[in-house]
Amino acid sequence: MHRKFNVGVILAIVSGIVYGIASVAFKQGIEIANYSSLITDKGLWLAVLVFVVVWLSLFTRFKSSYILKIAFIVSIVYIVLFMIFKISFSAVVLVVIAFLLAFLSLSYIDASIAWPLTGCKFVVCSLIAYLLLNESLTIINIFGIAMILLGSVFLVQGAERVVKPLK
Repeated sequence: MHRKFNVGVILAIVSGIVYGIASVAFKQGIEIANYSSLITDKGLWLAVLVFVVVWLSLFTRFKSSYILKIAFIVSIVYIVLFMIFKISFSAVVLVVIAFLLAFLSLSYIDASIAWPLTGCKFVVCSLIAYLLLNESLTIINIFGIAMILLGSVFLVQGAERVVKPLK
């Protein structure tokens, strides 16, 4: 197997692991947060509304102006800052790191391999939630996790066969 392929696979898996940890950190942050302040925060709802409307105009056939693009960026920044200060700073940092690792893996392997490998987040998130948050883990959950891991193995093995002849 190519060294470049190995690096991409490792980056994608690490990205999934970091994202799984971030998911648990977000859950803990949301449990600690004051729900009434989250629901009644008019700035958050305004930012979400602007985000959705501008996203629809940017990614559909509607013509978008620079004002809409600036509003889109401002709404994203507001939502991220809201999550950082109201929910969990560390979770936002972990999510950013996870996405950077995932995007970096795309420079080494195809997206059709990289993104499914980030599915390790489900395994990590389930195990950490079971061990630290005392959430239940049933036989069906364990079977689903095993299927995700098995699918990842098949995916990498199939990609390895395609990459080898290209040497």
